[in-house]
Amino acid sequence: MQTFYRLCFFLCSVFSLVSTGYSQSNFKNSNLSTQGKEFWLAVPLNDSKAQPTLALEFYVTSKYNTLVTLEVPGTGFISSKKLTANQVVIFTTKNGSATYDFEVLSSQIADPRGIHIFADKPISVYMMNAKEVSADGYLALPVRSWGTEYIHCAYYDFGEVRPWAAGFIVVASEDNTKVSIALKGTGGSVAQTSGGTKIGQTIDTITLNRGEIYNVKGDATTRGVFDLTGSQITASKPIGLISYHERAMLPSNNINGRDHMCEMIPPVSAWGKKYYSIELQRANKGDFYRVVSSQPNTNVKMRYYDKVTKELLGKRDIVLTKAGDFYEDFNSWAGTPGAVTGFTGTTAWESDKPILVMQYAYSSEWDSGKEFDPFMVVVTPQEQFLSASVFQTPVNPAFVNNYFSFIIEGDSTDTDQKKLKSFNLDGKNVYVNYTQLLTNQIPGTNLYWGRVDITP
Repeated sequence: MQTFYRLCFFLCSVFSLVSTGYSQSNFKNSNLSTQGKEFWLAVPLNDSKAQPTLALEFYVTSKYNTLVTLEVPGTGFISSKKLTANQVVIFTTKNGSATYDFEVLSSQIADPRGIHIFADKPISVYMMNAKEVSADGYLALPVRSWGTEYIHCAYYDFGEVRPWAAGFIVVASEDNTKVSIALKGTGGSVAQTSGGTKIGQTIDTITLNRGEIYNVKGDATTRGVFDLTGSQITASKPIGLISYHERAMLPSNNINGRDHMCEMIPPVSAWGKKYYSIELQRANKGDFYRVVSSQPNTNVKMRYYDKVTKELLGKRDIVLTKAGDFYEDFNSWAGTPGAVTGFTGTTAWESDKPILVMQYAYSSEWDSGKEFDPFMVVVTPQEQFLSASVFQTPVNPAFVNNYFSFIIEGDSTDTDQKKLKSFNLDGKNVYVNYTQLLTNQIPGTNLYWGRVDITP
């Protein structure tokens, strides 16, 4: 009898490419999958057009031999490549199979810059936008996983060396898609969107056709004050949503370490009530998190534990009174690297209503972690854990150090740990060379965590 396990993972390059795995639905109210035959996505502006570039790249992989096409119908761009099973094809600015014209510069208008990636067999798609000193990427969600209700989550506008804004991009795959945006967040008394709309107002006259996108971002006149997180986006037909920050320091009062951040956000129908994560591979000074509510009067219990001793390090009992409210902590730099510690070890978030949990890396000065600058990653709810996935690291030579982190459902009543021992990576049993997996239990759960280095 074959033993199946469920796990979540995220892949992290020290230059801030982050990807998160979602399952084909284990969650009764959603159909979330990371593999599909059709994708529509968009590329948020990374820093500015003045920033020297490394590469804008789209990584596509599959379990099947297939032909993959990337097109931007609104501009006439098209490129196709043959994909061999369990290999990777790359559409890249290095050879003209992608272009930096894909970056979205428009604000609050229908823009025909949607990127269409499709194949005749299921594929997985990742985007990476790398400039000389700023990079991030995201896992694209196929059209089959889209929904009609979303809540945005990013970070505060960062007006500093340049006017760097945070915002979100709506992507349509069908003609005559009606979109309504209720702007929520914080800092509405001192700033507004770049299109002149204020927090508390609703944009409800948007009609998008197939391949059109709609970008909403702050005016970037403030630093660490204005934030559209919590804004609610609804549509008459399924849409995609990319949340992003052009470039920021985290916390905003830090003195060094600016970077691009972006993620493709799951629809509210795919949110869960149980989330677990591991601190990033840096100097054990912790990470920044946000939790966002989907419904009024949401109660969240958060606990975090030492990875080795399993000692309870701290807890939070959180009440989010309105849909779109968000919680954050450790959002101020003390002036000396390492003087303040964020959430360390393993974290557990459990709520009575569906929530979104976002994990962020701090700027380098948080702990003198020179390999790290801000990025964000959607944490996978346990309801969306998966039993298998195909993924890849970036192959760009600028991104050579990669960490593969995973959380696995085990069976604490089984002394032989058959579930954990069934976990394979590239056909090799992980626990054979990583025996600590069998003891890395998250307190109060049947979950076990691990992290290994992987090559490009």
